[in-house]
Amino acid sequence: MPSGWRFGAGAFAANNRWGNNENTFKIGDYIRVDTNVSYSWDTGFGKATAQFNVTNLFDERYYASATYTPGVLPAPGRTFIARLRFEH
Repeated sequence: MPSGWRFGAGAFAANNRWGNNENTFKIGDYIRVDTNVSYSWDTGFGKATAQFNVTNLFDERYYASATYTPGVLPAPGRTFIARLRFEH
């Protein structure tokens, strides 16, 4: 991979889903947008990459699943992840 900037984005969409095994309620639909930006460079000893990700960019409120009793599992809000990687 060459040195320089890289940008990325993606979306995940889900339609209405049943909230329990008896199908007595739905937990709604949602669209979640994720983004990232990274920069790679040669350190002289190897390659380094700094990356910053944002999951759920617009802080969408939705339920991740409804598979446990007695209710549904709310999804996390906007999440930031930073990482630094070195390759030799």
